[in-house]
Amino acid sequence: MNAPVVVVLGGGFSGAVFATHLLRAARAPFELVIVEPRAQLGAGLAYGSAAPEHRINVPSDKMILFAEDPMHLTRWVRAEGLFESDPEAVTSEGHHYMRRADFARYVAAQLEDARRDAPPGSTLRHVRAKAIEVAQIGPRYGVRLDDGALLEGDAVVVTASHETPSFPWPVDERAVAHPGLVRDPWLQLPALDVEAMPDDSTIVVAGTGLTMCDVVVTLARRGFGGRVLAISRRALLPRTHGRFDHQFDLLAGQPVPTTARALLRLVRRAVRRAADWREALDAVRFMLPVLWQALSSDERRRAVRRLRPFWDVHRYRMAPQVDALLSERLQRHTLRIAAGRIVAIGSDTGDSLAVRWQAREGGVQQTRCAAFVNCTGPAGDPSRIENPLIQSLLASGLATADPAGVGLDCDADGRLRGRDGQLAEHLCVAGPLARAAVAEVTGVPEASAHARRVAERLAADPALRRPAPRPNPATESLSP
Repeated sequence: MNAPVVVVLGGGFSGAVFATHLLRAARAPFELVIVEPRAQLGAGLAYGSAAPEHRINVPSDKMILFAEDPMHLTRWVRAEGLFESDPEAVTSEGHHYMRRADFARYVAAQLEDARRDAPPGSTLRHVRAKAIEVAQIGPRYGVRLDDGALLEGDAVVVTASHETPSFPWPVDERAVAHPGLVRDPWLQLPALDVEAMPDDSTIVVAGTGLTMCDVVVTLARRGFGGRVLAISRRALLPRTHGRFDHQFDLLAGQPVPTTARALLRLVRRAVRRAADWREALDAVRFMLPVLWQALSSDERRRAVRRLRPFWDVHRYRMAPQVDALLSERLQRHTLRIAAGRIVAIGSDTGDSLAVRWQAREGGVQQTRCAAFVNCTGPAGDPSRIENPLIQSLLASGLATADPAGVGLDCDADGRLRGRDGQLAEHLCVAGPLARAAVAEVTGVPEASAHARRVAERLAADPALRRPAPRPNPATESLSP
């Protein structure tokens, strides 16, 4: 019989790691098809668009792909000579913060090793396209691509996650065509003519998270001598990494909280007990699946609405090298962090953009700038993601959005829940869109662990090892 076909929609980190775990877990051949428009599998937006100055924001020995071998990446780093070729990666404490592009190479290398060692008859095919629609075709699934092609699979795993940042602000006609209007920093920032900007120029950045940090680092590397004004609702900056201690007892004999307010109290007590607040927050991170499951739907929504902005800046931290650069810019007043919201983007009589923004404490201000860079990041709510694949899954009822707005509704094994309330055995999600079930699936150890759980379930599924007869593609098609 033909080997079962598993179609993976997205070949960034989550897709490549899922494929790696599936090939490693397989005891019989699989046909694996990864749909990813980028040339390099394993890179995605997080690592594929990174410039040389962009680093992983945790040490290499915390980037764990294989739980049974936590030092695997560090050994690879040493074997590749990265300690010697990139001395700036090592901090005074001896922690190694590698370049993101190097981590993408590592992920791709693990996928290639898994492909080589897979059961005889297994295949791995990379289709450079985007998936725009999924439909059920008898017992199988059909996937429509943006080039018009149709793929069929016995199982489909959705790993696509990060999308182009939303751009919710009104822009006048002249500003739309301005070369300094950067809607997507990963695509457009390299083309921004920073070198030609006068030293008294201002660049306005929307957002103060890790993407803003990346932009400031890039501007510094390219010699930008002006000022950066970064605006966000709360003006919260990511904290920096420091002490690492995974032995902290979060609960200390207390019951698991069942409300968002009780969860906040637990975290505050833990921070007071900890020698370093990072110990307490890391303990929350590692226990987050248990804490999340203890909350009702209403309490989850309350936690997301009230606590998530503060959680994000403590959970997603800067590498010390980035923190040192930002601190220097803040002290020299070439970087300013302001609380407020963007109102509109226009143009003035010269060559500048004019950004109108409402300060949190004060009236509407207008800042003339050489460029406006959108660093708000991707939307996490599937209903707001401008991705035809996600929208087709929701519209068809094959998937539903989680009530808390953090991902697609699924179980811990990644099985998507349809509009009829049933879980689909072979239509799955792995990666950030599985937050609804497992809460923490953004960090590399958690994302890899969840991808492995989904992969091992499919690898052991007898229905996939003995696939049903395939329908004739000439008589079966997706809806027009």
